[in-house]
Amino acid sequence: MTHGSPDPCALNASRRPTGCLAEVANQRPQGLGEVARPHHPVGDLGDAPTGGVPRRHRDAFRLVDAADAHFTFRALGLASSAGAQGLMQFMPATLATYGVDGDGDGRADIRSDADSVFSAANYLTASGVAAGADGVRRAIFAYNHADWYVNDVLYYAASYGGGVVAGDPSDCGPGGNGNPALPPIEDARIAGMLTLAQAHVGDPYVLGANGPHAWDCSSFTQAAYARLGITIPRTAAAQRNWLAAGNGSRVQLGHEKPGDLIFVDTYLGPNQIGHVLIVADPAAHRSVEASGDAVGIHDYTTWSGHHIFEVWRVGAMP
Repeated sequence: MTHGSPDPCALNASRRPTGCLAEVANQRPQGLGEVARPHHPVGDLGDAPTGGVPRRHRDAFRLVDAADAHFTFRALGLASSAGAQGLMQFMPATLATYGVDGDGDGRADIRSDADSVFSAANYLTASGVAAGADGVRRAIFAYNHADWYVNDVLYYAASYGGGVVAGDPSDCGPGGNGNPALPPIEDARIAGMLTLAQAHVGDPYVLGANGPHAWDCSSFTQAAYARLGITIPRTAAAQRNWLAAGNGSRVQLGHEKPGDLIFVDTYLGPNQIGHVLIVADPAAHRSVEASGDAVGIHDYTTWSGHHIFEVWRVGAMP
C-alpha cells in the first residue's frame, strides 16, 4: 500500500464515503480493452472472518484478494512482513490519512473488515479512480505498484461482475438544497416516461446492469429520464446530489407526484443512499423500480421507516 494524492473526494475517518467509488457493474469502462488472465489462480477462499461487510462485497473483495497471493494475511487480519494489516492490507500511516469508519462505531479500525473496505474505496477515489478507464488502472496501480496486480484485479472484477464502472465525480458530496423555482416537467411527458418504464416490469435486476433488458435501481431511473432528454448521473447517491445541487427540489411525503424520485438507505448502511425508485401512482403509493429480482411495481411507503427517505422532483431543463 502506498500513499496517493488526495483530491476533493477524499474523506476523513469521521465520514462514511458517499459513493465516489461506484458499484461493481456488468459493463467494462469504454476503452478498458481486454483484461489479461490472472497472474495467480483462485484457490479455496474458505470462511474468512468478514465483520459487517455485506455478502456481495465480501465475495468481490475475496476474489480480488486472491489475485495477489496475500489473501491469507488479508482474510485473517494478520500483519504482513512489511507491516500491512487488515483485510485490505493497509499500512497504519496510510489508514491514518485515508481511514473511513465503515461500520459506524465512531472510529476507523485497521482490523475492521468494513472499515478496511470503505477505506480502500476512499484511497482509490483519492488516487483518481473516477477519471475514466485510465483512472481506474492508475488508481489500482497506486494501491499496489505492479502491473500484474492491476491485471489480476481487473480480470477478477470482470469475471465476478462483468467489469467495473469508474466512480461518479458528481457523487462526492452532500449537494445543496435544490431549486424549488424550477418549473415541473409537463404531466403528459411524465406519463409517457412512466408508460415506457412500466413496459420493463419483469426485466431482471442485476447489480451494475445498464439495460436494455436488465437493470439496477439507478440505471433504471437514469434510462427513464433519458427518454425525456434529461441526463442524470449513474448512481443513486449521485442522482440525489445532482438534484440537490439545483436540478430539482425536495418534496415532502404526501405531496409527491408521478415521476418523482425517492431515495432511501439500504445495503450501504443507514447513513448512505443505496436505492432509488420512481413514483408511479401517488394515490396508491405505487412505485416502479428495479429491486429484488426484477423491475416491479411496489408500495413505496414500505421504505418510509428508513433513516433516509427523501422525495425529490426533477425540474424541467431549460
